[in-house]
Amino acid sequence: MALRVHEAFAQQVRHTPERTAVVAGTTRLTYVELDHLANGIAHDLGRHGAGREAAVGVCLDRDATMLAALLGVWKAGAAYVPLDPAYPAERLDHIARDSGAKLLITSADVARRGVLRGSGTPIVLAHDSAPSSHAPDAPGADGDAAYIMYTSGSTGLPKGVVIEHRNLMALLTAESGFFADEVAGMLAATSICFDPSVSQLFLPLICGGTVILADNLLALPTLPARDEVTTVYGAPSALVSLLAQPLPAGVRTVVSGGEPLTRALVDRIYANPGVRRVVNVYGPTECTVTCGSHDVPRDSTGEPPIGLGHAGSVLSVRDPDGRRVADGETGELWVSGPLVGRGYLDRAELTASRFVVREGERHYRTGDQARVEGGAFVYAGRDDDQVKVAGFRVELGEVRAALARHPRVRNAAVLARADQSGIRRLVAYVEGDATPAGLRAWVRERLPDHMVPARVVVMERLPLGPTGKIDRARLAAMDLDPMPRRALRPAPHPAPRSSSAWQASSPACSVARIPSASTTTSSTSAGTPWPPPRPAPASRPSWASACPSPPSSAVPPSPNWPNTSLRNPSRNPSARSPAITAALDTPSPPPSRACGCCARSARAPRPRRSRYGCGCTASTRPIPSSGPSTGSWPNTRCCAASSSPAQEESRKRR
Repeated sequence: MALRVHEAFAQQVRHTPERTAVVAGTTRLTYVELDHLANGIAHDLGRHGAGREAAVGVCLDRDATMLAALLGVWKAGAAYVPLDPAYPAERLDHIARDSGAKLLITSADVARRGVLRGSGTPIVLAHDSAPSSHAPDAPGADGDAAYIMYTSGSTGLPKGVVIEHRNLMALLTAESGFFADEVAGMLAATSICFDPSVSQLFLPLICGGTVILADNLLALPTLPARDEVTTVYGAPSALVSLLAQPLPAGVRTVVSGGEPLTRALVDRIYANPGVRRVVNVYGPTECTVTCGSHDVPRDSTGEPPIGLGHAGSVLSVRDPDGRRVADGETGELWVSGPLVGRGYLDRAELTASRFVVREGERHYRTGDQARVEGGAFVYAGRDDDQVKVAGFRVELGEVRAALARHPRVRNAAVLARADQSGIRRLVAYVEGDATPAGLRAWVRERLPDHMVPARVVVMERLPLGPTGKIDRARLAAMDLDPMPRRALRPAPHPAPRSSSAWQASSPACSVARIPSASTTTSSTSAGTPWPPPRPAPASRPSWASACPSPPSSAVPPSPNWPNTSLRNPSRNPSARSPAITAALDTPSPPPSRACGCCARSARAPRPRRSRYGCGCTASTRPIPSSGPSTGSWPNTRCCAASSSPAQEESRKRR
């Protein structure tokens, strides 16, 4: 029987027990320390009933315990369901219920925030687990589910994608050779709710490398271990901002995925003298992270393709009837091979429509358009309502559905449009009498930050085409040029909740002017492009070595699928442990505070130079970071951390 990921990790522990496995801030765990922590969590899960094919939710902040918890779920024989504590409680509750999670792993701090209050699923506190030198004897096979990851759904609700251990090991085994020299210091900056996190977290652990955790990609320059990072993985939108300053000297490889990579960005990456390799990767969640890859040479010309099949994947371009098309012709990209996942959880009809058998092989129909040019596959867009925004896959229908549920909205449409810098943003067009700010707040309560429209345009009537459907072409043709600077009136808006918000929010937006036959109003969001690093934990386990504290900073479905053990028929809130009850009853800490530089008057003179994107040098008068905007800039929370390059450039232009 083939190894599973946690078994491959255990082998590496025996080879390099004292090598550093993970760095989180100033906390460092060796391979043996991480293994013992994961064993302890696995034993606790087993005592609570976790086992083979059971789904276990993991909702933890980005520290070493999060990585140990993911390994612990596997050691207990279960499959993990990633839950980002920055997500709205409503979405987390839906994922926990839809996945049939038998247990949830969290911390007292996350529980205190109330994001899991309504799930009704028994909870295990990861930090209460005692490290153990031996793992539980949990049965399992390589065809068991490894994780259930939720992606944007066209019906308005996310859908769970089931990936098996054999899919994941096929990927990691191939990548251990493909990235053999790059895993010494792998930056893990992607939320565990997105599949690039899988390679970032587990590839180094089966190769003897080091995982360097970060809240997001733009936190790299502030990390205590930044000089140990050898590989950076990010969406092009994020890399553009990161490259406004030189990369740390140790970075040798940059991996780009999630959006089309441009030749201009490749040249900017190679302008860093330490960079030796740029890799363009492609892959939907249903095909285990990466099914296509292309090494982009330094001296190549033209836009980079998505390359050829990755880790044994077989790519093909097909017409609507499933027939292969000739080279140069555009069609739908199909994927077959060992990375094609099990399917959608409890969505048999949808699974049958997207996972199809042709020529004796099981294929996944990606919905992406592609063609073959010069022997390589070239991405040519989407054939449905799904888009990539800042590297995140978004079903426009899900965002529209959230807007349509507002009591004062009659109809809505959502498009992904490029701003003046060429970055794609979500723009919502709404027919009704709600306010743009109110609609954004409504969506923010129901969807992750990257799915909150950057602009909302409220119209008296949405344009319709001859068939009676919304005329998206007319909406896309509307003028979105910003109004003059003097016309800006920043509206109060809450700060982005998550580390992914900087990716999806515009660094410097303004009110949109839409010339149209109908009356319109609009609102934009600037977001906070560089969230402050999460403070180090107040206490660390005695077995964790730490540095001095820094400033805060073609595979058929398994025969046992579907398995009813992935369902939890008993969701009794009383099943919570006394520890979690006490955590929930503890008052929440006061809101975080940011420097008060933006509290200055809108008419105050701007200094010539500033360490902040808002143009202010004050740093002593604190104001609540969650308070309303009072300055003259669209984003008045930028002083919670260093300004982003886009903000500084915007300030200079003004």
